[in-house]
Amino acid sequence: MKQIHATAISYNNDGILILGDSGSGKSDLALRLIDKGAVLIGDDYIQIDKDNNLYPADNIKGLIEVRNIGILRSEFIEKIELKLVIELVDSLDKLERMPEVEYNNLKIRKYKLYPFEISAPIKVLKILEIVNNSEILIE
Repeated sequence: MKQIHATAISYNNDGILILGDSGSGKSDLALRLIDKGAVLIGDDYIQIDKDNNLYPADNIKGLIEVRNIGILRSEFIEKIELKLVIELVDSLDKLERMPEVEYNNLKIRKYKLYPFEISAPIKVLKILEIVNNSEILIE
């Protein structure tokens, strides 16, 4: 099992891994998605196995850092299959208008996103719909 610096949530039993530098907005985006019905898998450190399953780190299960408030307890899921990777960028200028779908070595779709747009949580859920319906709108 590999441990990575990331935050993960589950939405309708689909695992979403949020990657980004420290302070990039991973926990903030996860918190907004939790408000829309997602469930925390883990915040700050995530474990991933060879079958693409995500797990919370043992020492911080059920905890999420909310900047300017502190560390809060949250409902969480012990294990979920990875379905989507969101890589956070620090500027809208770093996003393409019509991006090509990228794949990591696990053959999971990865999308780049600026987390502080008001529409960011909605975009994550729309991307998940696209992934689940296998709709790729580019040739």
